[in-house]
Amino acid sequence: MMKVNQKIEEDGYPFGQQDLFMENIMFCGMCGFSDFLKSKWLKKILAWQDLETGCFGKTGNDEKSILSLKKSIN
Repeated sequence: MMKVNQKIEEDGYPFGQQDLFMENIMFCGMCGFSDFLKSKWLKKILAWQDLETGCFGKTGNDEKSILSLKKSIN
């Protein structure tokens, strides 16, 4: 999962991969893998939130970014 998150970071956090990125951090962090708890990652995630609603919006081409990630980690 760390390899996946590092690839997502390297690719500039494409929108279609942001959810997976956050899920990996949450799940691995809860399981005791503190190397997933990086302040720069938290700052990036908080920057994706809409300041008024607190929600995360949709931009970009989700399908394309997911296919790109699958190819790069296989």
